[in-house]
Amino acid sequence: NGLYGKSYAVFKDSKLAKDKFPTPEAADNFKEAKWNVEKPWDQAITKNTTFTAKATAQTTEGQTDPPTINAPKAGDRTISGTGVPGAKVSVTKEDKGGTGQGSPIARDVIVGNDGNWTANVPDGVNLEEGDTILATQKENGKDESDQAQAKVKGKEDTTTDSVIPFEPTDPKKPGDKNDPNIPTENPEDKKPIKRDEYVVVGFKASPDNSGTLTLGELKNKAVISALVKKDTEWAKFTMPTTNDGNDYVFWHWNEAPEDKVADGQVRVATFIKSGDEINPNDNNPLPTGFHKVTVTKGTGIADNALFGKSYAVKKGETLAHDKFPTLKVTDETQFKNPSWNVENPWTVPVADKDLTFTANAVNAVFDKNNVTGMEVKTQPDLNYVEGNATKGKLDLSRLVVTLTDKNGNTQDVPFDKLGEYGITANPGNGTDMTVDGNNGKPVVLTKDKLTANTDNLVVTKDNTTEEKSEKPIIDRPTEGDDKITGEGKPGANIVVKDKVGNKIGEAEVNDKGKWEVPVPKDKPLKENDKITVEQTEKGKKPNTAETTVKGKKTPTPSRPSRPSTPSTPDRVHGKDRVETAIDISKKYFGKANTVIVVDKKDFPDAMTASVLSKLLKAPILLTDTNKLDPRVAAEIQRLGAKDVIVVGGNKSVSEAVKKELAKFDKDTVERIYGRDRYETSAQVARRVVGITGKLGHAVVASGQVFADALTVAPYASREGYPILLVRANNLPKSVKDAITELAINKVTIAGGYTTVNKSLEASLPTVAERLSGRTRYETAIDIATKKFNTNKIFLANGEHWMDALVIGPVGGILDMPILLTQANSAPQSLKDYIAKERIQKITAIGGRTMVSDRVLNELSK
Repeated sequence: NGLYGKSYAVFKDSKLAKDKFPTPEAADNFKEAKWNVEKPWDQAITKNTTFTAKATAQTTEGQTDPPTINAPKAGDRTISGTGVPGAKVSVTKEDKGGTGQGSPIARDVIVGNDGNWTANVPDGVNLEEGDTILATQKENGKDESDQAQAKVKGKEDTTTDSVIPFEPTDPKKPGDKNDPNIPTENPEDKKPIKRDEYVVVGFKASPDNSGTLTLGELKNKAVISALVKKDTEWAKFTMPTTNDGNDYVFWHWNEAPEDKVADGQVRVATFIKSGDEINPNDNNPLPTGFHKVTVTKGTGIADNALFGKSYAVKKGETLAHDKFPTLKVTDETQFKNPSWNVENPWTVPVADKDLTFTANAVNAVFDKNNVTGMEVKTQPDLNYVEGNATKGKLDLSRLVVTLTDKNGNTQDVPFDKLGEYGITANPGNGTDMTVDGNNGKPVVLTKDKLTANTDNLVVTKDNTTEEKSEKPIIDRPTEGDDKITGEGKPGANIVVKDKVGNKIGEAEVNDKGKWEVPVPKDKPLKENDKITVEQTEKGKKPNTAETTVKGKKTPTPSRPSRPSTPSTPDRVHGKDRVETAIDISKKYFGKANTVIVVDKKDFPDAMTASVLSKLLKAPILLTDTNKLDPRVAAEIQRLGAKDVIVVGGNKSVSEAVKKELAKFDKDTVERIYGRDRYETSAQVARRVVGITGKLGHAVVASGQVFADALTVAPYASREGYPILLVRANNLPKSVKDAITELAINKVTIAGGYTTVNKSLEASLPTVAERLSGRTRYETAIDIATKKFNTNKIFLANGEHWMDALVIGPVGGILDMPILLTQANSAPQSLKDYIAKERIQKITAIGGRTMVSDRVLNELSK
């Protein structure tokens, strides 16, 4: 095969593409061809490597039977006979007297599928009456046969079917070497024949190939004429022999126009070479050693002119790649994954039979009658209090189950549709929860023979009656508003009352933490009316907040629409950055199918991973370069992750750590990296676009200063825009190539002109906007102001970045910006922002050495 003997340059830890490996095929007398390692295309290359294909020698299975020989006549130019289909026949003319080596006639003639073989007598060898013809036959895996023999017969009388070659000057008359009036049987024989007893017929090769003909002394001509006795039947005389040229082989003559020869008739010989297109309905048997290969389409495949064609291909050869169309489906909403019935059919050599390659597509519409897999996508509420009036019964309303059919299509089924898909839950919705009966056990979902479990239920005794719900947030209404809105704890109950305590309405806080209550038309809101909002979380006491209705014409609110100072700040931290990342994972992710692991000492690789983290809902965990922190291993196990992605090269996360991580990955740990931080950002961008399919927009930030990329991460993560890192005055080639490849035509720059210079904009696509301030603290505020509409923020240290790095994707998920502060002093610009935007919730990332209590107290005044 042409692919053997080749060498390739492969990046370390990469794999050589599968199309570089031929399919091993055993040669004659061998069997069981295979590679020295299983699936070499799945082997990660760590050093110079040689993959070798070998076969096992076959044992002899006895001796082949001799072939038969049809006794030839003197002067014949072909010898034929019968044998075992696929066997090889060798033919020799024995020397006179049976001495010497004889005259070889043909070697390794393949016996056709019909059991017949034919050998051409070469120039320089003549068959004379009485000559002995010897033939042997050899089957694959057996010894060669004994010799068969036949005697050459004398010439038969040709007076009724003589074919006399000549080159006429007039197609209706003989000429040149044959006298028009007294033609001779042979140019050198003066014996006259009667011209009126003969007709002129012609033989030629079809015009679309290069075959030639041989008739007597007229050799290798495209057209030959001959004198043939009148009324001779076409079937009774030997046709001219054929001589192929340019790899062409004689296939067949065209059908005779009449049973008997007539003046001026022409017979046409068709030649083919391997790879020629043939009529699929042509019933003429192909030449020995050729087989028909047909290319067809099946279900869901779009039409193409190459479908429905057939080709003649020699045994051992393949049909050219350009004979196979590029596969497309008829309707992407109905079909997917078009493929051939064998992988890469253009690499499959023809063996001993005709081949048909068929393209089919997989049905892309979910088939609810052929479900093969089921898993829980969204967990229901898992926390309950035994005997509690509001928190004591199982609530499956948030449950979402993902079903997978036999074609790999998925269908998300919410709780209220479970019955339509034949899914049952045990225990069922509304079941009273008890510590003894349900704590630590899952809800079991069943469909036919499939089962799936939720995470374990947590059921406690009713000891939370004194715990208070969080205060609700009220958007201060204006006189005449038709609804009152605000924020609260998802799932909590909201009751809105007027100034005298009468209920205006109630609602449940949605998954995004928002609520709204319509205002009755007969009780319109009036300026300075007092509004009280009561929030009750399940299992907790209610908590209230108040506001007043503002007038339509009041330019400045008489009171803030929200409390002017934040509620009690929150903090996520560990004793070091590794533990802080783990705490964030536990607080915001719960369970995860995928985790991202990065170096704990450097920021660039991990910074660009924020968007990927949000898309995959995968927490970012930190590790040492050369050893996996056991706390990280424990967290991956707690998450139940089955896929591990390392962002960064070997100098960031070593191969040793990658091997330790392999035990948590269901197949192979993925590593995304480049030669430097800029190329790594480009590689992560390709992965991001591969998930979102969003082309056209990216975020650009400095690869030398961390703060801008950190604070823009929630915005980029929320929108699914990849983050590309650049130098202050230079666009790295690896990033430029990614911009071209991903069709980026618009960018948002994070940072001022000192981190991403104005001059660099000329090298970038259209700059949609630049998010910046005079300092990194003000840049963070600019991003938060322009890109977020929330009253909750994350607060991180503006000098020491790593504690805050892993919160970026969480900000994207919760729609919360990251603001920056000094450890012990809050910038004035930050204080102004919190007051102006009426921030109600501050979550500090990192310990008190990163964001001190003093700063939190300052911002809460």
